Amino acid sequence: TTIGVLDALTDGTPEAPGTNFGVLRARQDLGARASAGLILTDRHSDAGDNRVVGADLLVPFREEYRLQGFIAASSTTGLGGDGGAGWFRVAREGDIWQYSADYTEVDSDFVAGTGFVQRGNQRRRRGSFAWRPRPRGSAVRQWTLLYSPTYLTDDDNRLMTRLHFAEISAEFHTGDTLGMFRLEDFERLPTPFDIFPHVTIPPGDYHNSEAQVTATTSSNRPWAGSVLANLGDFFGGRRRILGGSLTARTGRHLTIGTEFTHNRVRLPAGDFSTRLAALRVRYAFTTRLFGGILVQSNSLTDEIGVNLRLNWVYRPGSDFFVVYNRLLRPPN
Repeated sequence: TTIGVLDALTDGTPEAPGTNFGVLRARQDLGARASAGLILTDRHSDAGDNRVVGADLLVPFREEYRLQGFIAASSTTGLGGDGGAGWFRVAREGDIWQYSADYTEVDSDFVAGTGFVQRGNQRRRRGSFAWRPRPRGSAVRQWTLLYSPTYLTDDDNRLMTRLHFAEISAEFHTGDTLGMFRLEDFERLPTPFDIFPHVTIPPGDYHNSEAQVTATTSSNRPWAGSVLANLGDFFGGRRRILGGSLTARTGRHLTIGTEFTHNRVRLPAGDFSTRLAALRVRYAFTTRLFGGILVQSNSLTDEIGVNLRLNWVYRPGSDFFVVYNRLLRPPN
């Protein structure tokens, strides 16, 4: 039996009132691999209240197959209406053959005040098929060839998103990986979308395509890193993404890593660029006490976020965390 409790208080600002967030999570193992769980979240502020209750289930069968899913319902005052959400998935997760099918439905009035709803008012069908052979006498340990289609409609069954995703990647015996993917995307925007200050994407149907190449070195090396390059269509224009990371391990205690991503977007309504940089430091005081620092810079909002975390594993499988977050804004 696993039980988790979270309670957080945020100070009020001119833009938002002070808020109390609470989460209660319980999960019960059913045999060796099956489980059932419940979750309750609560958000309270002067602007309104939101509560969500949900249940989830995981049922493996045979050796490589599993059924899983969840249902949730929200009750909201001052922040929206009441709604529900659900997800169901059946999958085979073998070493060589992997395939799955899942279905998601989210009401337009479903609100997760202590969480995040990526997209409301949706009915999503998604499939995935992967072949992952292990060739003999080759530098490649395992290949992955994957194809995944997604078909998303609103509650009136109007097509909103259609995706075709294909990927090929190779994992070498050294632990390094090299891969590339191709994405064909149809998006229907029913309303204008403000993507950047003074840059608005108008409503309409958009056909986007993009390709990405990624290379990653083994994390077991004292110095490890990754690079990616992405180029493609973007809502009537073009987008280019360049990124990379570098991680250094000095002995058994200290790990220092840095990440950087640069987006360059050209649209009929205007051009813009964004940069995201991060510095991560992790120190192991003992085998059960860890400290971490994350500093993140965002050029879009010109803000610096600082996250400090202390993790004490007081018993194997049981953790205690102390976390401090601070957002630094430049003076007006």
